[in-house]
Amino acid sequence: MAKLMRVAFIVHLFFFFQLSSLSAVYANPSLEEVKELLTKSLTLAQIDQEIERLSGQETVVSEQIRASGEDIQRQEQLLGRTRERVGQVLRAYYMGERDSLWLLLFSAKSFAEMIYTYNSLQLLFLNDKIVLDAYVAAYRTLLSTHDRLKANQAELAQVKAEFLHQRERTVALQQEIDRKLQEYPDAVPALTAQMNEVRTAYTTKILPLFQSYMGAVADTISRGFPELVQGPNAGRYLKGTTFQISDEELNRFFHEKNSRLTGLSFRFDGGKFHVIGKETDVEGTIVGHYTVEQNPNRLQFHVDQLSYNGTELDSTTNRSLEKDFDLTFSPEKLSPLLQATEVTTDKGMLTVKLKLKL
Repeated sequence: MAKLMRVAFIVHLFFFFQLSSLSAVYANPSLEEVKELLTKSLTLAQIDQEIERLSGQETVVSEQIRASGEDIQRQEQLLGRTRERVGQVLRAYYMGERDSLWLLLFSAKSFAEMIYTYNSLQLLFLNDKIVLDAYVAAYRTLLSTHDRLKANQAELAQVKAEFLHQRERTVALQQEIDRKLQEYPDAVPALTAQMNEVRTAYTTKILPLFQSYMGAVADTISRGFPELVQGPNAGRYLKGTTFQISDEELNRFFHEKNSRLTGLSFRFDGGKFHVIGKETDVEGTIVGHYTVEQNPNRLQFHVDQLSYNGTELDSTTNRSLEKDFDLTFSPEKLSPLLQATEVTTDKGMLTVKLKLKL
């Protein structure tokens, strides 16, 4: 009996230490799990920012729809008031009444009376023209307003769809975070604090950093690029109908033109335009590409990737910064006769093929 009790006691100790060791193993998440949680928290912060932007855009577009609706009502009222007068004028021409008025010239009893009759008829026909032109202009304005209203409604539908999509992403990410936190109840306070720090860092450090980078680049492109084909640079970068500049030359040009860009380096490679910024322990990278777009003709910049200290940001931040900061360049700023047909960024060179507008 004593021997049996000793065996039971040993088994009890075995399970106790096994459970204790398991508890120790699962008490804290691994470094990789913490990184994943913080990355998802950073993504949530970006989506929240995008949702806020979409909410503001929805308000603006809704106001435009309301204003367009009011414009349509006013224009329809104006058309209603002029439609009867236009009908009278058109009936007069259709029935030949206006043509018969010219016979009054032949019934004039003097040359002075003839001149007076002629001037009166001219005023009558001029007034008819004014009435008809006003009606046509009002009708065209009404059609244009209807088109604008349809465009606004389509934009609003797109904004709402994107809003719902981002909300769904938010819910899914939050559920993933909650499930992971449930696995480590003892670590929840510390993990929550770290995630809050990440969200705060996004709005106070990360986003302002990229806003500063893209704002400085956009400003320099807008103000400085025309100098590259004017004055002493006229034959250096623009040869025939081809504009070409190396990334080394662009680095020098940007650094000379804007002191805010001295901490940035620029590179053309693999069809991409790379912007790399380093400040003490922080590194931000912007990668994008240019395409030739029409109406108006321009080199349109698209943000493909943003990275902060090696962590890639969400695509919502890419789109937001792309809209807020225009790195687009129009050849018309160089000359109203120039039009871009092709753009490449490869092996350290930016090359733009141009043609003359005929």
